[in-house]
Amino acid sequence: MIIKADADDLPAIAVLNYLAYREMAARVPAWSSEEFFHSLVTRRAQNATFFMLRQDDQVIGSVAYSEPGRSVDPIPAAWASVLLLAVHPEHRGNGYGRLLVSECISRAKQDKAETIGLFTSELMTPARQLYETLGFQIAQEIAPRLGLRYWLYRYDCHRDECPMK
Repeated sequence: MIIKADADDLPAIAVLNYLAYREMAARVPAWSSEEFFHSLVTRRAQNATFFMLRQDDQVIGSVAYSEPGRSVDPIPAAWASVLLLAVHPEHRGNGYGRLLVSECISRAKQDKAETIGLFTSELMTPARQLYETLGFQIAQEIAPRLGLRYWLYRYDCHRDECPMK
């Protein structure tokens, strides 16, 4: 079950992000630092609400959602946004990422967003495939970050068909 995170959950979400991203640290050295993710999660929490999945006492998945008007560059401010999707490496392949992103789509629709966006890199092939199966489309390639190619994706919240689950 997806639950809304509170401030006390942010350290565990940061550790989850570190565990989820560190396998790519050879390409992005900053991702080898747990402190990098503590800082990033703290910054994102200023404009977004984190949602998470727990198994026993462990956070196994999380995502940040920004309502329309609170998104940050490179996502247009008027859009809702999905940020920092992370699934624990031992729990991948179980549909948790799909569940978390679908929660963000549902919230964007409840918030009457026209569009929900996200950005992702060339290293995130499985995530990009997930986003595309959910109906996100590449809006444009954006400026490189951390030495990687990145794309801005968008999802039209008013489309007739919604591949939510």
